[in-house]
Amino acid sequence: MFTDGHLRFRPPLYAPFEHLPAVFERAHGYAVTPRTIENGLQRVKFLVIDNFSALAPGFDEEYRPLLPWGAEHYLDPAVPGSLASEVGPTAAYMQALWDRLHGRHALPAVVTWSYPDGGRRLRSVRSGTVDGWVTVVFGVGARVGSLTADNVRLLDPEGAPVGVRVQHTRWGGSPDDSTRLVRLLPEADLAHDTVYTVEIGAGVQLLDGRVTVETWSTPVRTPCEDAAAEGCADPEPPPFPPPPPPDAAAPDAAVADAAPPDAAPPTPRRHRRTPARLTAGASTCRRPTPRCSTPRPWQHRTPRPRRTPRPRRLERRRRLRRGPRPPRRPVGPARPAAAGLAPPPPARHTDAMNERHPIIEGAEPFSAPGEGARARVGAVVVHGFTGNPVSTRPLGEAIAKAGYAVEVIRLPGHGTHWKDMARCRYADWRAATEAALDDLKRRCDQVVLVGFSMGGTLVLDVGAARARDIAGIATINCAVLDREGLLAKVAPFLSVFIPAVPAASAGLVANDANKPGVDEKAYATVPTKAANSLVAALPRVRDGLRGLTVPVLGIYGEQDRSVPNANTKSLPDLIGEGADVTLLPLPNSRHVAPLDLDQATLEAAVVEFVGRVTGR
Repeated sequence: MFTDGHLRFRPPLYAPFEHLPAVFERAHGYAVTPRTIENGLQRVKFLVIDNFSALAPGFDEEYRPLLPWGAEHYLDPAVPGSLASEVGPTAAYMQALWDRLHGRHALPAVVTWSYPDGGRRLRSVRSGTVDGWVTVVFGVGARVGSLTADNVRLLDPEGAPVGVRVQHTRWGGSPDDSTRLVRLLPEADLAHDTVYTVEIGAGVQLLDGRVTVETWSTPVRTPCEDAAAEGCADPEPPPFPPPPPPDAAAPDAAVADAAPPDAAPPTPRRHRRTPARLTAGASTCRRPTPRCSTPRPWQHRTPRPRRTPRPRRLERRRRLRRGPRPPRRPVGPARPAAAGLAPPPPARHTDAMNERHPIIEGAEPFSAPGEGARARVGAVVVHGFTGNPVSTRPLGEAIAKAGYAVEVIRLPGHGTHWKDMARCRYADWRAATEAALDDLKRRCDQVVLVGFSMGGTLVLDVGAARARDIAGIATINCAVLDREGLLAKVAPFLSVFIPAVPAASAGLVANDANKPGVDEKAYATVPTKAANSLVAALPRVRDGLRGLTVPVLGIYGEQDRSVPNANTKSLPDLIGEGADVTLLPLPNSRHVAPLDLDQATLEAAVVEFVGRVTGR
């Protein structure tokens, strides 16, 4: 790196030289001096940093033929041990360490990662191959002796155990040693296109002496016999998607096609300081002399172009032409300014839905006009962060089946490609939610706001500002509290250098549901600046909830691994005295509760809430 110019300084060499000789003597039985160790490290640093560019090709030619499997899967995110696959587990493991240091690591959060993760398929059904392994990563060390065939199991669709060999990675080999990674190696070939369940049962003894009392499970799918068959593709895109194809031909190609065949060749680009009159036939004299009277080209300077006015100057000129700015219109019938609430930020784009990628199949918005007397009552249903109407359409259809008018919206930048989302911010999503409310108010007498995950945050935000325009608010696993942990604290600074991260690194669990086969088609990649805009809006949303007068239904999945239950449970305290808040726990559901095992209970509760608060 230093040779290639990527490093502008030589990093200082640091090591505890005064303590290392004793370590060498205990470990190897011979004495060394601090100077000997320092000289050795200097040589290693010179070899690796200064000359690696010359050594790398030789290493590649020597070792690549010996490691064909590693060369093929090195960047495969679904293969344990690859470079791409280690990003998410490492971030989750560091978060688990941080939680343990602060006493917040709960027993249900023992497992931090699994391969395959997020609903992806195994690469093979053959036993004895690496592509047929299932791997589970713990966030805290587990005693090897407590991981047995009784509590580490692979179940078929009927719930019967499948014969597997449990393999640990550990320091040492005794039952008292600890491991943070467990592999399940099937003893027989698995069935094609089948959903198996990995189960870590109770009784696992952790390194700190605690013993698990709950069962953790995750679905695992096997590949189809015909990988090209419909519905057999990997449900998640890779974390580093290729760039989209260009929408049109390159401008240069279009110009070349339009040029006449006898057109002159283009003039070579000149240096910006070279006058046009000196580009051809110029002498090479240094300065005018009797022998050579033509100066050299670089002795002439191109006249400095006129300075482009700065944006602030242009804005001042426009203001002078337009006259005084009219007073800013308040957003909705919010509470008086005396309450001390900051107004929501303006949307970034006048047309935030100006997206560059097609909509994912099934992510289209859904609308229903309503039937009978209930047609004058409407519900706006808002999906979550990086999600789309795939997760909220069934709930919207259940509300519409009851006769109510429904608008299941798609937020800007969602349901297409994460690069579209990178151009949007929380203000854009809030504006889209408010626009849906305005549209439904033109057709209905009463409107109820329903939001899932970040959609719950949005409906609380809009509903608190426009309480006079709504009859009630229903949230499902909403987010209103600040996220804890080191990653949340450094995220605003990392977003300056890292435009996007895998969803798991942002604390989002893909398809977080107990029901097998759930695929909400959320993005596997999270734009950091868009995520930080949501985090930055949470304090203002919480402040706006104080004194909310409309009824609120707070639904939460008790096994949610993406948004802690404390967010929903805190709503009565955030709203304050006189809060009309009803909390409904779903014991069998995780974060994607609208598609999970308690789906029928959730839909019935929301429909009943809409009827109760509207009297219809």
